[in-house]
Amino acid sequence: MARFVGLTALIMALAAIVAFGCRPEGDGDGDSDADVDGDVDADVDADVDSDVDADSDVDADSDVDADSDVDADSDADADADTEGPMPDSIFDEWANAMGPLCACFWEMNEYESEEACLADNVTSELTITCFTQAYTAHSAALEEAFRCQLGALRTQNACYATAPCDDTTAWQACDDEYNLAAERCPAPPEADAQAFGTERQTCMLGEPSGCPDDDTNPNTVGAAVFTGTTEAKGDDATATCAYEGFTPAPDMQHMWTSPSAGQFTIDTEGSEYDTILYVLDACEGEEIACNDDIDLEGGNLASSVTVTLTARQQIVIVVDGWSTSAYGDYVINIAAGAGGG
Repeated sequence: MARFVGLTALIMALAAIVAFGCRPEGDGDGDSDADVDGDVDADVDADVDSDVDADSDVDADSDVDADSDVDADSDADADADTEGPMPDSIFDEWANAMGPLCACFWEMNEYESEEACLADNVTSELTITCFTQAYTAHSAALEEAFRCQLGALRTQNACYATAPCDDTTAWQACDDEYNLAAERCPAPPEADAQAFGTERQTCMLGEPSGCPDDDTNPNTVGAAVFTGTTEAKGDDATATCAYEGFTPAPDMQHMWTSPSAGQFTIDTEGSEYDTILYVLDACEGEEIACNDDIDLEGGNLASSVTVTLTARQQIVIVVDGWSTSAYGDYVINIAAGAGGG
């Protein structure tokens, strides 16, 4: 299932942190806008890692007034930001953005309906909690910049709300306007911005949980040999096949013993988030296989590897995420023989 580029870009802009890297998905530009081909880039969530250029909007005259509210001339002026508490207003605007995005692009992003799109893009409680905690700790230093960016986002959302679904030029204009306005927002102190990002990421990851994460060590094959969640399970391992600019994600590590000699295909089909899957020869051992996406261009963000093992060989199967906010319920399937991966 494809995912909309979401709060990631906004958080990056708000925190004024240099992006750790942009994921080459959708049209390959790594941004959060509805691109000129009408596609909405796949798969990014709320984290401190990708996309500096957020969804985007601005005003007709492209300037940002000193008071930063949205006024008749569509500037990103500041009064528009003074309504509502921070950071709750940020999440409200994210929800507002998803309305027109899902209305226009749910089918293109492989959802069953507009309602399914909206339900799938609800900001998680963990994201809200970690963002709020980190923001609260540094609110005095961050608020001016955050509120200015929020004003730009509100202007963008107003633009999105009136853009015809089939008018790619109109959607691009909304994005261009936002970029112009956001660039004129003040940057918060670098130390506070970095601290905000680090504290939020630490909260999202959770405490390291060690290896293996359970003591079952099965030797069976089939569907759902392992299931669980990676939410706040800690970052214990790192994949070699992660994209450049990868940020830490929570992971789970499972010990598994091959029932016989031969090839085995392991995949994460049925997982609810964008996984990275890799196999180690032992806890903290050498990596013997790694895969991020089965078919990135086709929108299949599950992962699959095929390994050749001896009889009763123990391996560690690690299910990870492609970014700090890539976490959730996972399924690990194991089949005898080679498969696609």
